[in-house]
Amino acid sequence: MGDIDTNCMTLTRFVLNEQRKIPGASGDLTQLLNAICCAIKAVSSAVRKAGIAQLYGIAGDTNVSGDQQQKLDVMANELFVNMLKSSYTTCLLVSEEDETVIEVETERQGKYMVFFDPLDGSSNIECLAAIGSIFGISRKSIGEFVLTHPDIKMKPRGKPIYSINEGNACLFDEGVTKYLESIKFPKLRLLYECAPMAYIIEQAGGMASDGKQPVLDIKPKELHERCPIFIGSAEDVKDFLKFNSA
Repeated sequence: MGDIDTNCMTLTRFVLNEQRKIPGASGDLTQLLNAICCAIKAVSSAVRKAGIAQLYGIAGDTNVSGDQQQKLDVMANELFVNMLKSSYTTCLLVSEEDETVIEVETERQGKYMVFFDPLDGSSNIECLAAIGSIFGISRKSIGEFVLTHPDIKMKPRGKPIYSINEGNACLFDEGVTKYLESIKFPKLRLLYECAPMAYIIEQAGGMASDGKQPVLDIKPKELHERCPIFIGSAEDVKDFLKFNSA
C-alpha cells in the first residue's frame, strides 16, 4: 500500500474544510458543489458505459447553439438539471442544451443560479478526444461569481504552444494576423463557457479578454450569447492585445 495515498485531499473534503473557515456559513454552497460533483461523476460513468448502453450517436435534435445533440448530451443535461434541482440550493438554471431559462420549483428553490454546459465536446467522444463539463455559479441577490480558489496563481508567461487552423488565415484582421486569433466567428458561449474559464484564469493571475475588454466585464444581452476569448498567462495576453490594438 506504499503507493496509495490514504489521506488524499478529495474535492468534498476540501470544500468542507473551506466551509469551516467561514463563521456562520449556511452550507448551501457546499451542498451545491457536492450536487455538481455528483452530476459530473454520473456523467463520467455514463460516458464510460456509452458503447454498451448504445448511447453513441445523434439524438435527432439541435441545441440552441446549432450543434447536433448527441444522445449523451441529452442524458448529461437531464442528470445536471435533476441533481441541481434536488440540491434545494438553486433558483435558475441555464444550460447549453435548453433554449430558455429553467426555473426551479418554488418549494425547491435556493439562492444560486447555475450556468452550465453538461458535456462539452460530446461530438469528440467516439475518437477519444477530450470532453468535460463546464459550470459557473452566481448568487441570485447580487449576481456575482463565487470565489472558490483564491490562492491559485499562474506564471507571468506560459509555455508557448502553436496551434491554429492556417486555412482560415485569410479571414483574420490585419493586426490580429501577427498573433494568431479567430475572432470573426466566436463559438464559445459567454455565460457557461467563457465567463467560468475567465474567472478561474483571472483568480490564478492570468488574463481573459475578448480583444477589447475583460471577459468578466461583458454584460450579456442573451442567454446563449457568444463571444471571442483570448485567455492565458497575463504577459502572453498583453502581447496579443498590443498587436490587436495596433
